[in-house]
Amino acid sequence: MTSTATIVDPKSHCSANAELYRDATGVRWSFMLNLTDISYGVYGNNKFYMGQLIVDHGVFVVFRKWGRVGAKSPQSQTERFDTLENAERAFQKVFQAKTGNKWPLTTPFIRKKGKYFLVELDDEEAERTVADVGKKVEVKKELVASKLPKEVQNMVQLICDPEVVTREMASLNVDLKRFPLGKLSKTQISQGYNILQRLSATLEAIEELTRTPAVPAKAAKAGSKSRRKGKAKAKGPVAATNRSLSSIRGDLKALSSEFYSLIPHDFGRSLPPVIETMTDLKLKLELLEVLSNLEISQMLQKEEANKLTGPAVHPLDTHYNMLNTKMKPLSKRGKEFKIIEKFINKTNGGSKLSINTILKIARPEEDTHKDVLGSIDNHKLLWHGSRLSNFVGILSQGLRIAPPEAPRNGYQFGKGLYFADALAKSANYCCATSRNPTAVLLLADVALGTPYQIPTGEFLDYKMVKDQHGCDSTHGLGRMAPAENEFETLPDGVVVPAGTLKPVDGHQHLLYNEFIVYRREQVQLRYLDTDGIAWSFMLNYTNISFGTYGNNKFYMVQLIQNGADYMVFRKWGRVGTKNPQRALERYNTSLEKAQASFMKKFLDKSGNEWPLTEPFKRVEGKYVLVELDEEVQEEEKDEVMSEAEKEEEVASTLAETVQNVLKLICDANVIAREVASMNLDLKRLPLGKLSKTQIRQGYAILQQLSAAVKEIDELRKTAADSQETASERPVATRRSTRVKRTTNSHLVQLRRLNNSLKTLSSDFYTLIPHDFGRGLPTSIDSLDKVKLKIDLLEVLANLEISQELEAEKKKNAEKKVGAKSLKNT
Repeated sequence: MTSTATIVDPKSHCSANAELYRDATGVRWSFMLNLTDISYGVYGNNKFYMGQLIVDHGVFVVFRKWGRVGAKSPQSQTERFDTLENAERAFQKVFQAKTGNKWPLTTPFIRKKGKYFLVELDDEEAERTVADVGKKVEVKKELVASKLPKEVQNMVQLICDPEVVTREMASLNVDLKRFPLGKLSKTQISQGYNILQRLSATLEAIEELTRTPAVPAKAAKAGSKSRRKGKAKAKGPVAATNRSLSSIRGDLKALSSEFYSLIPHDFGRSLPPVIETMTDLKLKLELLEVLSNLEISQMLQKEEANKLTGPAVHPLDTHYNMLNTKMKPLSKRGKEFKIIEKFINKTNGGSKLSINTILKIARPEEDTHKDVLGSIDNHKLLWHGSRLSNFVGILSQGLRIAPPEAPRNGYQFGKGLYFADALAKSANYCCATSRNPTAVLLLADVALGTPYQIPTGEFLDYKMVKDQHGCDSTHGLGRMAPAENEFETLPDGVVVPAGTLKPVDGHQHLLYNEFIVYRREQVQLRYLDTDGIAWSFMLNYTNISFGTYGNNKFYMVQLIQNGADYMVFRKWGRVGTKNPQRALERYNTSLEKAQASFMKKFLDKSGNEWPLTEPFKRVEGKYVLVELDEEVQEEEKDEVMSEAEKEEEVASTLAETVQNVLKLICDANVIAREVASMNLDLKRLPLGKLSKTQIRQGYAILQQLSAAVKEIDELRKTAADSQETASERPVATRRSTRVKRTTNSHLVQLRRLNNSLKTLSSDFYTLIPHDFGRGLPTSIDSLDKVKLKIDLLEVLANLEISQELEAEKKKNAEKKVGAKSLKNT
């Protein structure tokens, strides 16, 4: 039997020498129970109950503690007995009353309805939390210097940080700091998978039943009448379906309660949610994966703690050795780094990422994969993303395939190892948050061989892929894929799909490609990449209806690192102002305080939390996020050509007339003047270059404005026709009341539509910032004005092309390809 804890609970107030009682068979008299019932009362039951029999200087103590899971101050009671026999009886009575089982367990625990469930915990030092181990390791931190490169130290520190695990578990409703349950055993986690498998089958049954055609209203009514008259009850699949659905949905509640009883969650005072969708199910699968990796992490940390009595070693070096993975930083000037950097920039899907470190890694255990890897062709370097808390397990034991007891429905293409050729896809699985803004991704050499290509999900395994389709892997086709003409190849022949993401023809279900292999031997981990979210945002807000001159303002914030110091820079004002207000807050070496300040400002101004893990949501009366092209923003920080480049410039070989035409159409001042005529001042515009997404959204608003303007024109025409018709009638036959009522109705509609025009115009200016100086932003209230704004968006789109060409020209100039003139470029 597995016990709950190996140390005496401090709330028992026993002496430092007190111990848990262990009987002649070796069983520790200690238990941890849990009970969750979603259907109970308003907030549901979600409580734990703990008991210990303690020996303290010849006195026998029965200690009990209970409360809602995660409670800061659970209730407790301590009873002292002079004899062991009396203490045992009291302990056994409590256990049987709470569980319906006898103590000690001589047969497997049986779950009784309405009773607590026994939570199985690892017997070996189950009471030690991740934070406890981390603190113990820190004791010798300053005694000896680390032998690892700084980049490797930072990586090990990141993935082994106990606070990272605590925060990630909290995001999954498990609070390790207040969790009364210790470390779950492998058995408990395995049983959790079994319950999820039953939940998956229940969700499948509901989906199948909901496909049954509904009863027509008349038929249902007729059936109801027949029953009232005492005739035979209506029979049919739908009546059965309704009863079945009600019953099965009840099963979801029961199974969810069982899962939470087995894998305790901290929902505070809230009602535990029913696991009722595939999304809910996948989140719980992810939780069990994290718990499995947490177990590996704790095992490794326990081993390292046992070695603390030996020669002094820096804790990070000990962590590194336990990972059993060799790590070496890549030089930023090397070819490998440049290729991976390109892979990141080309496939990040527009995410704002800053590359922190790229490490080359090698797992000695994967040397055994060489035979399989060598026998299969078509090797690609592909992305794999995961939570930070999973990386200790991944690096120490490699990527693992889901266990047999995990439900098949939780994996779109079956139980295998999943990869992507787009960073944007894999980054989603890193679950970066404002507290954990850094994402770690793996790049692996994956032997795909002949892939089985399918546009939608299908449950597969290696045998099915190989025997039925003659393939070695699965390729889930995406609607976006890297351009093949931009691919790179590593020296050993591994292809790197580092191409710009382009739309693909077809009816694919997935947004990005997914690649799945069903054997670990087809994978070799090659690189670790840490990317951080660029902490910078630009907001804009326009409201034509505000005051005399309307609101037309921007707000910009950046978190800046200067050596070891951190600063938060702010700039704000009316769009186009020559002298916007500025503020610089210094936080010295406290990154946490700088981040807290940055996040508070973003939340206060936009109503959204930073960093964005979901699409930005517009909040009434708040600023809107302006999406900028980050790459070109960086290019704009430098001069297009330095003075040195100008001096080295060679004569153009183009004809003079061609040179003059190029000067005219590429003249930045010409573009600036044209855009200024449309109320957009590029020189003073604080917002940089708008992204393609922002421009597309601008077109969408103009489409709504166009429809509203046309509706107003039609309404005015209808009103005029009504007045004219009424005036032509004989006085005696006119119905003045009806005419007045019609006129009033038109006025109400016109007022509503005009307000809509103002709102949509404000939305457009918020999205596409304009410089109106101190003047009131004009309402876009005619088709001519709509067309003018369409012209503006066309100019902005072409400006983007121009800037991309400028950036490409600068890159070519830096490479100094041949003796080609920059003017010719």
